[in-house]
Amino acid sequence: MNLSLATQQTLEFDKLREEIALRAGSTLGKEEILSMLPSDDVGVIKQRTTPVLETIRMIAFDDPITLTPVPDIRASVEACRTPGAMLSVPELLLIGEVLYGSRRIHNYVAKRREKYPALNELTTTLTLEPNLEEALSSALEPGTETVRDSASPTLQKFRRQIEQVRGSIKEKVEALAGSLTETVLQDRLVTLRNGRHVIPVRENQKGAVQGIVHDQSQSGQTLFIEPMVSVEMGNRLRQLEHAEKQEVDRILRMLTERVAIAHDSIQQNLKVLVRFDVIYAKAIYCNELDCTEPVFNDRGQFELRGARHPLLANRMRSEEREKDLIPLEISLGGNTFWTL
Repeated sequence: MNLSLATQQTLEFDKLREEIALRAGSTLGKEEILSMLPSDDVGVIKQRTTPVLETIRMIAFDDPITLTPVPDIRASVEACRTPGAMLSVPELLLIGEVLYGSRRIHNYVAKRREKYPALNELTTTLTLEPNLEEALSSALEPGTETVRDSASPTLQKFRRQIEQVRGSIKEKVEALAGSLTETVLQDRLVTLRNGRHVIPVRENQKGAVQGIVHDQSQSGQTLFIEPMVSVEMGNRLRQLEHAEKQEVDRILRMLTERVAIAHDSIQQNLKVLVRFDVIYAKAIYCNELDCTEPVFNDRGQFELRGARHPLLANRMRSEEREKDLIPLEISLGGNTFWTL
């Protein structure tokens, strides 16, 4: 038997879903909640209700657990299967977050498996990828969304050389700027143009400084010249920066290949994390309404004591009425059961 759309609208199931979705911590969790439909299958109802009841007890009586965000990494994980694909640092960091969140929830529930068997049944479907998680964590810097220097000895060498050459270029250009008179320079500030160290030379004094013009001021009175004394080192710097980029790309492709190998596990883990987010949102909503645990039977019998619609809770509280409870899952008789 299906609950008609008209009946759902009368019972305001859509608004109830929206209220629960507000408690979800992820966009994917909200989407799943908003797409939930009632069921008249007692087995399905119990399957949905049991982990929520366990989570309510967990929140009330156990050590707190802070759920990590569940990012939508589906497109990235699928893209990594394309030969030669290279995910960006932000994409790989989000995949790392999913692996980290999977490990935290798995270990938390595993230590309490006897108390929360339904949650344990869910989290045992998580596949931990500690080696991949460590590879992503050690190679990528979350704060700057860059590849760490320590990601490879080659990258570390290139970046060290880049810093040395940049320092030498700056010293040479600053020394030259310090030796020139104010009639030649607009000011003595060394700046960057097109990645090159330049000095601001008055247009009518451009012959006083041998070098390459990279830019000029809007008025045309100032030319930004890269002195010849630093051009060769500037070319060396470009070569090193190109080599650095190639090494970064190699590392990102290598990490992308490892994600592709773990594709199925990551996608499954994402589904479990979203499911856990949905369960947690339901538990929070039940706590807020002081919901009672329903007792099910297959005899078509039902009894509602002091029941009220969940959406009336806040209004009744504001009117200081006595708290009456209605469960989220109830039996409606005739062996027919409805549940979110």
